[in-house]
Amino acid sequence: MKLRQKLLQELVNNGLFDSDAAIVIARYEESEMGAPIKGRLDDDASGYPESVFIATWVGVKLTALHWIDETCPQHWARPMFL
Repeated sequence: MKLRQKLLQELVNNGLFDSDAAIVIARYEESEMGAPIKGRLDDDASGYPESVFIATWVGVKLTALHWIDETCPQHWARPMFL
């Protein structure tokens, strides 16, 4: 599984639709926080220690929270990203 797929799956598992999860990942990639890993999201996740995924997930969660607050602040899944 690719890092991107794993992050998308986590976003969906935490309450976002597939299309919304893709928007969040795109925003993360374009952010200053996501820039260091942008070129590696299509790498095989098994090639990285779990700590890389966890650190990346923290940034993706923050990006998801910002997206929710901008687009649908009453989203039922908002607490999942706090």
